[in-house]
Formats: sequence, C-alpha cells, structure tokens
Amino acid sequence: MSKKAKIIILLMLALSILALYMILTLQEVTVKPNSVQNSEDYNQKVQEKIEQVEEKYKIALNEIFRDYDNLMMSRELDDSEKVEGIIKLRDELMNLNVPAQYKALHFDLFKAFSNFNEQGIDDLSQAVSEIDDLVFKAREAYNWLSS
Repeated sequence: MSKKAKIIILLMLALSILALYMILTLQEVTVKPNSVQNSEDYNQKVQEKIEQVEEKYKIALNEIFRDYDNLMMSRELDDSEKVEGIIKLRDELMNLNVPAQYKALHFDLFKAFSNFNEQGIDDLSQAVSEIDDLVFKAREAYNWLSS
C-alpha cells in the first residue's frame, strides 16, 4: 500500500471517530421557561423605552411647532431675528432622538428649517412659506401635533 493511501485511511478513521464522538455526545437543547420569561421581560422593557422616546419626541416637536408659530406671529422681531430664531429651532430639531416611524417627517422638517443660514437668506417670505406648508401638512397627517 502506498504512503498516500495509508494517510487517507488514517484521516478517514480519524474523521469517523470524531463523527461517532459527536453523535454520542449530542445533547438536546431545551429552552427553560425562566429564560422565556426573561426574554419577554426584555422585550417589554425595550418596548417601554421605544414608547418613552416616541413620547419625548412628540412633546419636543409640539414645543418646536409652538415656538415657530410664536416666532412668526411676533410683530416685534425683524427678519434677521426671525431667521436667528428659525436657526435655533433647526438646531433643536437636530438634537432630537427620532423614532423610526417619524424619520421621514423629521428629515423634511429639518430640510425646510435648514433653508436658512447664519447670514440669513434673500427671500424670507418664500422660505417661511415652505416651512408653513410643511408644518400644516404635518399637523394634518399627525393628530398629536397641536395646531
């Protein structure tokens, strides 16, 4: 018998012994009721955290909308002060934790509020009109946004 054949036979024998060992030591894995309970508790805690983030987001966005309305209704502020106020509201938007179901809304709001830069813009009324349209549509789409 050649040397290669002996090596192949030894490898086959080793693999057979290894397979036999694995079959004999195979244990059934069971899930204990306690671990299911822990999993349910974990899922419940995660769901509660998601609900907390969602509630905080709703409250914060309502405050931003209220501040925006007050800013636009103010007759005491000039255009540059209104732009500064909108930039502050944009920064507040940027710092919010956004729940997944509101990401599209949040992105659109942030984009609209970002039409302003620190130097202001040439056509304030056009940019405000874009924000007003988006705020109106958001209030129609989401009943939790106070008007």
